[in-house]
Amino acid sequence: MSIGWDFPSNNNGRMDGLNDSGIHHFTEAPIESMTREVLQDSLDATFSDKPVIVKFELHQLPQSELPAVEELKLVFQQAKETWAFHTDATKFFNQGLEVLKQPTIPVLAIRDFNTTGLENVDQKINGSFASLVKSVGVTFKDASSSGSFGIGKHAPFAASSIRTMFYGTYNRQDVYALQGVAKLASYDTGGGNFTQGTGYYGVKKALEPIKDLTPYHSMFKRNDYGTDKFIIGFTGKENWTDEVIETIILSYLVAVMEEKLEVHIAGLQINKKNMPAILNYIMRKMPNSKAQQYYEAYTSQDSVRVRQYFKTYDGMMESIQLSLLVKEGFNRRVSMYRGTGMKIFDKDRFRAPIDFAGVMVVEGTKLNAVLRKIEPPTHDRWAAGLYKDDEKYALSLLKQIYDWLNAQARELAKLQVTEKIELRGLEGILPDVTKEEAPLKEVNEQALNETIKSFDMKQIVTKPKEVKTKVKKKKNPVLPDEKPKKEKPKKPDEPKTEKPPKLKKSTLSNARSFCLNDEQGIYRFIITPKGKGELTFQVHISGEDGSKTPIAIKSVKNVGTDEQVHFESNAIGPVAVEDKERLVFEVTFEENERYSLEVSV
Repeated sequence: MSIGWDFPSNNNGRMDGLNDSGIHHFTEAPIESMTREVLQDSLDATFSDKPVIVKFELHQLPQSELPAVEELKLVFQQAKETWAFHTDATKFFNQGLEVLKQPTIPVLAIRDFNTTGLENVDQKINGSFASLVKSVGVTFKDASSSGSFGIGKHAPFAASSIRTMFYGTYNRQDVYALQGVAKLASYDTGGGNFTQGTGYYGVKKALEPIKDLTPYHSMFKRNDYGTDKFIIGFTGKENWTDEVIETIILSYLVAVMEEKLEVHIAGLQINKKNMPAILNYIMRKMPNSKAQQYYEAYTSQDSVRVRQYFKTYDGMMESIQLSLLVKEGFNRRVSMYRGTGMKIFDKDRFRAPIDFAGVMVVEGTKLNAVLRKIEPPTHDRWAAGLYKDDEKYALSLLKQIYDWLNAQARELAKLQVTEKIELRGLEGILPDVTKEEAPLKEVNEQALNETIKSFDMKQIVTKPKEVKTKVKKKKNPVLPDEKPKKEKPKKPDEPKTEKPPKLKKSTLSNARSFCLNDEQGIYRFIITPKGKGELTFQVHISGEDGSKTPIAIKSVKNVGTDEQVHFESNAIGPVAVEDKERLVFEVTFEENERYSLEVSV
């Protein structure tokens, strides 16, 4: 059994160049891309309810400890000679030879724990080992996973100066394995015999992994279940750890805060407990980072939290949760997360006159499955055209999600105005803003600081509004020049004991609602009835698809009278009302969430 580097013959077939499309996807931001993809792989291989732990370790490996380093130098030399006519290729192979000749070679080891490891090591096609190490454009991940195209595996190669990696595993089948992969270019081994561009370290000819790791450097060994990725010739600059930490917060905030993921790097442990300290660290290093904004939006008690339901491809309803926080200087973007805890992209272009940040998490399994299929290989957007099962449905789903996000941003802007101008206890005195009235302008902050020097008090007597009644004319009216006869005053009529008239049913002229405290489920309703009578109205959760869901009420108080109001299930009333009377109710619901509500009679 011969062990070493083996680049299979191309059998006079395709010639591979250095411009590998898979790697090219990630060359623009290699550290960020590498971080996102390796963490995604580890989360997809989670084994239990414990957080997946990923460790980043930079080693300076002695040149002699790199497996078959002399063979790899020969490969680079032959490839350099083969591509001597090509400037960029010549430069790459020259630089690669310089790296391989150094006394030590930088190697970034990325290890995960509490995972399955790479399974089915001996299988040629079906299994996570073959999928990661030998397959191109193939993935065996299920719908709940993050990856779908199998192209993300190329990302770590973009962070290698010699485009070479080693994969190691100790899996739950108690199998150890180690194999190297170099993604270079076809080259002439002599006599016009050209190779393929990808070569493997392991058992030659069979291209199988090594299972006995006894003779190898300790860096390549492990005692716990999991997977190791070794980036040979790591290109990270001096501040690469800061870039990795920022990427973890920006791309995996939800996974960390939900205790699905913990990352160890540069002596730091990034987990839920330590996140505030990690954020302080990264904001000192990178003052312009948006990491703090999204963290506050996701965790602050002041954030607005809404859960909405959307139709799945089979007609079921599944949820998406949104957290929004208003704060001056925030970037007006929402981080879009799937259920795995990995961010896909930041949505912008909100038409709301406020500064805010948000985090949206897709909770439903079937919604996640659809959105996973409409991500490109770089996992940085959603494109409905990629959903071949039903493109029309994917278009509709994305439109509903984006419309809902825009509506929530606008509602948030309205809420900010309301909070600035509404004073508790004066609801019955201050005028309401209706369609006929001009909207209230924002309070001038300078005016708030001005001091009143003097004021005059003037007593104004307000007369009660006269009620006009029709008076029948007398047949013989009194003339001006005649003196009226003195008449004894009549005694007032005794009140008649009659049954009170039955009140008519009143309807709604206008209704508004907004959340006062989402943690306690308290909302305020401002109601304007149409017509004098008796009013009963129902409260529903409004679905994005037009559906209405009754919401259970816990208590109702009339703010104007401070009295409790009768309710039953989701119906409030009956309440005696006057035409166009302004009524303010404080309603507490059984569930403590922020909803989009609808009022009807």
